[in-house]
Amino acid sequence: MSSNQDVSHISGNVSDEVKRFLGNTVDFFIGRRPGPLPIFGESIIKRMVVNEISVKEKAEEPQKLEGRFVCEITVEEGLSIYLANLSFDLTMDISKDMINRTGNVHGGCSALLVDM
Repeated sequence: MSSNQDVSHISGNVSDEVKRFLGNTVDFFIGRRPGPLPIFGESIIKRMVVNEISVKEKAEEPQKLEGRFVCEITVEEGLSIYLANLSFDLTMDISKDMINRTGNVHGGCSALLVDM
């Protein structure tokens, strides 16, 4: 990752060094692959743009910190999904490379997005 990478479009309270390290999803995930083989979600990762990286006190437990990582992904129009569980709600549009044969978000794609 280049120390000259422009991170001015990434908001948040972390240092520019952290923004450079985490803010380029292609370098972070694809640039670290072992060899020339494709990786899962490569087409999805290449469409992600990081908008914010922050660290703040956790509201429920002020002695702990929590991170906020916000990104956008370019998708095809016409498909959308709502995911919910105890820790997050997520509404997003999806592309064909993000779904399984039954038309649901592929479990690997969900894990990839949550791992971010």
